[in-house]
Amino acid sequence: MLLIGCQYLEEVRTDPDEVNWGGYVYAYLEDAAEPVVLSELVDVNPIADPLIELVDLSDALLITGTQPLESSPGYWQLEAAPVGEEVAIRVSGEGMTPTVWRGAVPGGTATWLTGALYSYEATIYDAFFESIDGFQGIAFPSLTDSTSATLWGEPMFPEDWAGATITVTDGEGLTAEVLALAYDETGALLEAGDGAIDLFLAPALAPGTVTLRVEVEGRAAVEEEWPARAGDMVSAVFFALPAE
Repeated sequence: MLLIGCQYLEEVRTDPDEVNWGGYVYAYLEDAAEPVVLSELVDVNPIADPLIELVDLSDALLITGTQPLESSPGYWQLEAAPVGEEVAIRVSGEGMTPTVWRGAVPGGTATWLTGALYSYEATIYDAFFESIDGFQGIAFPSLTDSTSATLWGEPMFPEDWAGATITVTDGEGLTAEVLALAYDETGALLEAGDGAIDLFLAPALAPGTVTLRVEVEGRAAVEEEWPARAGDMVSAVFFALPAE
């Protein structure tokens, strides 16, 4: 009888320390019916010097985004992103309002949802702020060549925010004025009061760490931070509260 010895090898896998993280990034232009890709690879690019930056919460640059696929304009990649780190992604380009998005680097190579990262042409924000400047006594300065930042928030589930207390502090630790708005049946924006909140804004924020705190009765309070520079739009879009 022939005996054959067998050795069982156990494969040991370790979680990566760094991953590639990427996806499409868009720009909304005043004279375009649809958003365009933010790209330096297209032949005719309406946005000069597009830039994607991954920064830590102190605003130190970690990674500058690249476009590895000439066949896919608008696809950006953050190479060797530190797994699990709480970070911000700043989207900018000539004539655009730099927009700061918050998140955590995923545990494996991943693609963010299409449409999740974007920026607006500066004239779009300027026109909107001009239309609401002075509403409820709150001044909304233009972000073009501004010395301050603005926080723009859109709850993922507006009904969850009924009666919410929204507190925003700026880079100097000062509490900002916050305007909470809701759409009526005609699509017009009105003061939200104690009802659902569709949009909330905090203008004239000193650069530095901007902190958003939301408290709703019956739910755990939630707090988030962004690193903001002068002229930035701090994006709290898709913001969701913890489950009850």
